[in-house]
Amino acid sequence: MDKLEDDLTAFNLLGVSCIQGQIDANAFNQAWQQLIARRESLRTHFIEVETESGVQPRQVISQSSAFAINIVTKEELASPTAEQLTALENDNDFINFCAQLEHTDPTTAFGLYQRQLAQAHHQFSLDKAQPLINVSLVIVDESNSVLFTNMHHIVADGWSMQIMVTEIMKLY
Repeated sequence: MDKLEDDLTAFNLLGVSCIQGQIDANAFNQAWQQLIARRESLRTHFIEVETESGVQPRQVISQSSAFAINIVTKEELASPTAEQLTALENDNDFINFCAQLEHTDPTTAFGLYQRQLAQAHHQFSLDKAQPLINVSLVIVDESNSVLFTNMHHIVADGWSMQIMVTEIMKLY
């Protein structure tokens, strides 16, 4: 599929969740690792195999995966210039994004928005033995974090994402 599409981000499924309360980042990372160990689809990649009828894609399920969530602190987020903040004042995407965040200053909101844009532009390679999921946890302060998830649609859809969220909460 990624050989047929020019826009490799068209099949990305993005998620942003605000988490209130203190979070143990290491335990949260372990929960994600357990989820990936349990779900074959999250350890899947595809290879091309020569057959009598031509080259065909084949699913390969890795036995294990070196997966870790990206844990970031507020201080590591991008900081805006005054011009960038002014330019975003009328940006509906930024305004809608900020509406999801409670009690977040404009500088932090900008950094979080930039993180979301980076997630949106992440390109998955279906033919590489790597998870087709990307997870970042931004720790804003002691009691607020923002979780960014990005999965390729070939391994998840809206329905299965709800199952994964429930499973993560149980594992954590």
